[in-house]
Amino acid sequence: MSNPDAVHALSASTGDEEWQFGVDDTRFHNPPIVVDGTVFATTNDPSGQEGGDGKGTSVYALDANTGEQKWQFDEYEDTVAPIHVAENTVFIPSQFCVYAVDAATGEQRWQFEVGYGVETNPRTDFFAETATGTLYVADADGNVFAVDVATGEEEWRADVGTRVTTGLSVVDGTLFLGAFSSDIEQPTNSELQYYVSALDAATGDERWRFTLNPEPGLESPTLEFVTVIDDTLFAGSDACSDYPTCASLYAVDAASGEEKWQFEADNSVNTVTEADGTLFVGTALGNGDDGVVHAVDAETGTELWCFLAGNLLLSPITVIEDTLFVVSRTDTDFEDAYRLNALDTATGDEKWNFIADSDVGGPRFADGTVFVSADRATVHALDAGVERSNEDGGTDDDSIEDSGTDENSGGNTEDEANC
Repeated sequence: MSNPDAVHALSASTGDEEWQFGVDDTRFHNPPIVVDGTVFATTNDPSGQEGGDGKGTSVYALDANTGEQKWQFDEYEDTVAPIHVAENTVFIPSQFCVYAVDAATGEQRWQFEVGYGVETNPRTDFFAETATGTLYVADADGNVFAVDVATGEEEWRADVGTRVTTGLSVVDGTLFLGAFSSDIEQPTNSELQYYVSALDAATGDERWRFTLNPEPGLESPTLEFVTVIDDTLFAGSDACSDYPTCASLYAVDAASGEEKWQFEADNSVNTVTEADGTLFVGTALGNGDDGVVHAVDAETGTELWCFLAGNLLLSPITVIEDTLFVVSRTDTDFEDAYRLNALDTATGDEKWNFIADSDVGGPRFADGTVFVSADRATVHALDAGVERSNEDGGTDDDSIEDSGTDENSGGNTEDEANC
């Protein structure tokens, strides 16, 4: 019998269960990561935090073919942000430390203490590693640290403002981030100043700053994310009540900090993904409003198509070849319908969808398979192609339905074509 509180590996062609890995009295904290034949999964038992009797938070390394546990790391008790795997090392950010763990053995290599706590956010990553062997991490007091990947020694630190609000991105020797500053202890939104900062990745010195500067006295747009694609930085801002252009996607020259164009969105701009010169922009991520995916020309900012994705988007958008994967939730009369939509990148038409009975995490792709985690400690493996992989998704009920374009499918009908 299938255990809902487990990792499940399903055949991509038949849906037959190949293995499962269960952890009692806990749930998966973040989507799994699959690297070089190993599945890295994080579990969380809240009763183990702050000295409790539970398991706290653990990282498991599993053989992707058999599900056999390779190792377990649980030397800490507090909740963690998403882990990273690079340079044969698993980087684990906890509340007050970053741990570096050998990806093959699970042995701790070092830990780096962050005095004000590692900054965390469910939608963004707050540290990034590069080929130069440096790890970058932000704390909760507006500081950014550069840490030697091999030794865990601090290379430099920079004060970038009151608080970092986006993930960190390192491209061609420059570290990009979003932050805000205020000299007031408890400022209102109109008293905050949000900006994108570009730092020299080797020294921490600021190269330029792009400010989201509304008219004096108006509410400032909140920066949701920054990401660099080719020679352009893209920054998304939140919706606010003071003026209509508050929610926007900004295109900024990554070398100079000069604005190229601004795309005014219908709601908070929370995520963007690029493929073949097209930006796929997600709005209203987790905000409870209608979630929309916009396809935007990366050079001009012109909208190409849009897709209504239920009541809200639940994770960043993923592109695999000519297919766009969008996780959303649609409220029904009886329960929430959690859905993974597969869309045609050229037209926005829906190819297929997968419906789960609980919250679906962000998709991960490896060797022709899409891995998605569900809230009940379940990982689903789905065929990444156009056709759906099986009839029942490997669960005990009918969890995959025909895509169609009915009122709950999230697809664009003729009446909804303009989103």
